[in-house]
Amino acid sequence: MEAMLDSSAGQLALRKASFYPRFAELVSRRRAVFGIAALAFVLSLPALAIGLAADDFDLGMQVQKDPLGAYAFSSRDPVVHKARLLAARDAGDVPWWIDPDQQGRFFRPIASLSLALDFALWPSAPWLMHLENSILFVLIVLLAASLYKALGLSERTRGVATFFFAMQGAQSMTIGWISGRNTLLAALFGFLTIRLFIAAISGKRAPLAALGVFVLAILSAEGGVSALAYVFAYVLFVGHTSFKRGLVALWPFGVVVLAWLIAYKTLGYGMKNSGFYVDAMQDPGLYLLDLLTAFPIYLASQLTLPFAATASLHPLARPIVTAISLLILYVSRGLWLPWIKRDSRARVFGLGALLAVVPLGSSIPQDRLVSFIALGICGLLALIVEERLSSPRELPERGAQRLLRYHAIWAPLLYVPYLFATLTMVAGGGGIVLDKVLGSDVKPVLLVNAPGYLPVHFYATKRIWNAEPHAPIDVLFAGAAALELTRSTEQSLELAAHGGYFGSRVERIERNPRVHPLHVGEVIQTKRMRAEVLEVEDDRPTRVRFDFTEPLADARVYAWQGRTLAPLELPQLGERVQIRGAGAL
Repeated sequence: MEAMLDSSAGQLALRKASFYPRFAELVSRRRAVFGIAALAFVLSLPALAIGLAADDFDLGMQVQKDPLGAYAFSSRDPVVHKARLLAARDAGDVPWWIDPDQQGRFFRPIASLSLALDFALWPSAPWLMHLENSILFVLIVLLAASLYKALGLSERTRGVATFFFAMQGAQSMTIGWISGRNTLLAALFGFLTIRLFIAAISGKRAPLAALGVFVLAILSAEGGVSALAYVFAYVLFVGHTSFKRGLVALWPFGVVVLAWLIAYKTLGYGMKNSGFYVDAMQDPGLYLLDLLTAFPIYLASQLTLPFAATASLHPLARPIVTAISLLILYVSRGLWLPWIKRDSRARVFGLGALLAVVPLGSSIPQDRLVSFIALGICGLLALIVEERLSSPRELPERGAQRLLRYHAIWAPLLYVPYLFATLTMVAGGGGIVLDKVLGSDVKPVLLVNAPGYLPVHFYATKRIWNAEPHAPIDVLFAGAAALELTRSTEQSLELAAHGGYFGSRVERIERNPRVHPLHVGEVIQTKRMRAEVLEVEDDRPTRVRFDFTEPLADARVYAWQGRTLAPLELPQLGERVQIRGAGAL
């Protein structure tokens, strides 16, 4: 019996081991890269049904005012912007706690022009905009395949790496979002920059074409600068020339980046006074701390399955996710570390992926921003599984087998679910819920809490874009904290937040409490209510009193409890009610 069991186990191991040679042969056939790109295109087609979502409405309205400024959400003139923001706060169009000095402007003229053309040519056909995103990703996949070949991968390993890259579910989140056009264009031009640089340096020519395309990459999105991660890694480890000559070829890129940064700051671009983003020049300590946690989170989530965004689900999530990521990297070190030590191609992939994280350290980890990281990690993964699993063995490498299952089987199966994940759960989910629950009734709403303020904003912009009436909403609190609501007078409520306002980075989009905290006794007046801060801990309000201009008895009151938005009966005079924290959407 034991012999039979041993024989069965051995046969099972051999069958598992034989999967990789068949898979590698399939993806390395002649023109297989075109088939892989076509598969990615087909898997992205469900996005055609998504339509406009979340930031798409803002961008559509922005390009009508400025075709090159889709991502410039505030006026260049800080005085004008502050006046507009104060007026919006008074009207209840932005949250009462917003910092009047907060600004958000991104310098992305190439991506903006692309969207301006879309909204000018077919504003009522968002499926065409989604189709453009899908086509752009096909081109990105083909460029990735070309880069793997240029970096010395065999046809077989190149096919595996290209398949892993194309099936990255994290990237499908960007493909399925029209607003992600900037990320796609930055990857397209960034990959082309790397390819042209390799061709130029290998042929001992000046990389002028690569430099020109690099300008397009950084004018599409800030992440386009990540192309230099691979350019530098190539010069350092592989370049078919002297290191000194390679550095000489790099200096024009440094000049371009310096000029771009100066223009960015001089023209008033960037995020200011928002706790969601960190300016490396204004707060280098916090940026460095964020970057140190971003490195393991991004790299580990690319080695396995995309989980980087889970670091923002709860105020305590980031240290936990960082610890898990470090554990993954440590446990798997026997797979990737030997390659890094002995193979120059692996060093290019590894260093390129690592340095590509640097521009992402200014915000919370987001899976949809990983195209440049995925380029290196997928190349490294292909080298690992090719070495460990290229021939059947009775006892195949368990780690390599797991990596193969993650990226060859699970990734394609999860591609479509990931495609919808950001839009329905994070970017627009709460706005969709508000739209369904409130319907067409335009009577003012008192919203005791929300997962964040963005769902309220998305609800309003969607209805404005569709020329539909929307209810004005006064939000008392936004975040995941549990609340205690007390009726202090007939026209007043007191709200106590366990842990306070601004508990997580997502909750600090509208105000950075470290820079501009709210103080005890501070009063903010809006059109329909007056908010007075009663208690503060660690620069974050924990208790706020609200006085209303309209009778509370007539108010339409809602609250999120968990993931459910439902009407809330206000407490009687002197009574208090407990409200469960709003769940992530």
